[in-house]
Order: sequence, then structure tokens, then C-alpha cells
Amino acid sequence: MLIPVDVVDKVIEILAQDDPNLVSTKVCSLVCHDFFDLCRKHIFASITLNNTYDEFYSPSGWTKATTTMLVNLLSMTPEIANHIRNLFYVVTDDDLDNLSLIQTFKKITRLQSLTLVSYSEYPLEWDYNPLRPALLHLLHVPTLLHFSISTANNFIFQDLIPCLNLKHLEFDSIKFENPFSSILPKNSLRLHQIKAGIRSAEATSELCTLQCPDGKPCINFESLVNVSSEIRGVDDSEASQQLFGCCDQLIDAEITGTSYI
Repeated sequence: MLIPVDVVDKVIEILAQDDPNLVSTKVCSLVCHDFFDLCRKHIFASITLNNTYDEFYSPSGWTKATTTMLVNLLSMTPEIANHIRNLFYVVTDDDLDNLSLIQTFKKITRLQSLTLVSYSEYPLEWDYNPLRPALLHLLHVPTLLHFSISTANNFIFQDLIPCLNLKHLEFDSIKFENPFSSILPKNSLRLHQIKAGIRSAEATSELCTLQCPDGKPCINFESLVNVSSEIRGVDDSEASQQLFGCCDQLIDAEITGTSYI
């Protein structure tokens, strides 16, 4: 008697949930072709690229790879791109010359969470780099709910305009493009969560003051229910106060940091 596919699918789903390193799930994928199809949507759901540095958080249950490995994988089996939901991407200098990476990223169309980290000698220049088309594609995937960016210069706020479903925004060590372009969103972004990390006082303050053409804030602070801020200096403290002062519907607020007195 054959076991119904939906039953097998449920069993594999439970297995993947209790399999932090996906070891058993990967073994299960080798049973047969049908099992492989059911398992790989869990194996490739969350991918961390170039995350070889100890200081970066590497969650369990994520498949580790390099950009070269991802390019080869999606070149041979492009349908796997449909399974990718979470991407933690450490941008390297070598990636900036990898033009095939642009086409590879454009195959990903159902992303829900995107984290971008630059670990090169200099911060990522957001407004001008060869990977910009690919990064914008990932950012503008309609399914994207969470976006985190770390260590970047000249981040363009206007690039968030197409992110209609974005709910969570995290940033640290970034600088917005200055001055802001006149192309501003007609409607405020309805974020549910903002997390301001280290060296982000200026960016936080600018988010609080940026306005749409009709004079309304570009961030709909009435929709914010969760705000986190990391304080390591006087500037961070002042920017944090400004951010919290804009919100009157908060359910959860968190302040972390070290003493600067």
C-alpha cells in the first residue's frame, strides 16, 4: 500500500523542523526522486552565502554555500530557486566582478527575508556597484517581508518604494544618500518593525524626518509596533529618542548598548 504524498510531505516537514543541521533531511532526500522533491524545499529554503566569518550569526537549519556554488546549482537546477525563502548574503569583493551572479539572483522570485552584509575593506557602495541590478531585484520581490542591511554607503531610500509588503527593516553602519532625491513615495511605508543597529544614528534621524510630497512621514509610524535601537554614544541616544518619539502605537520596544559616560 502506497503512502499518500501529502502524508509523506507532512512527515518530512516535521522531520525538517526537528533537524537543525538538516542532516537527516538530506539523507531522506536520497531515498527516491519523490522524496528528493519533497526534501529540497526544506534544504534550500534558507541559504547563507559566503558566511565564513565567526562573528556573523549562522542560524541552524540554513544551507551554507558560496556564490559560486549557488551559481552552479541554479544553473543546473533552476527550479530550486523557487524554494529559496531566506537569504543571508555576505557580499565579497570578488562578487562585484561576478556578472553571472546577476542572472542567478534574478531566478529567485519568492524571497521573504533578505540580509545583506558587506565584509570587504570598504563599505558596499549601494548606489553604484555592478551587482546593483541583482540586489534591487531581490529587494523588490513582491513576497519580501524582511530586509536587513549592514555596512553600506549611499543607501537610496527611494529603492524601498516598490517594497509594498515590507514589514521589517533592520540596518546598521549605513549612510543614506544625501541629499535625498525628489522621487519620494506617494504613500508612507507601513512597517511593523524597525531595528536600528550600531553606527546608524544619522540614518535613524533621517528616517524620522523624511517626508512624502504631501508632507506626511515616509515611514508610517502609526503602523510601527516594534522598535529596537542600539546605543553606543550620545548621537545614538539622541537618534533613538527621536525614533521612539515618533511612535505612539508601540507594543514592544528594546534598547541595548554600552555606557558612553
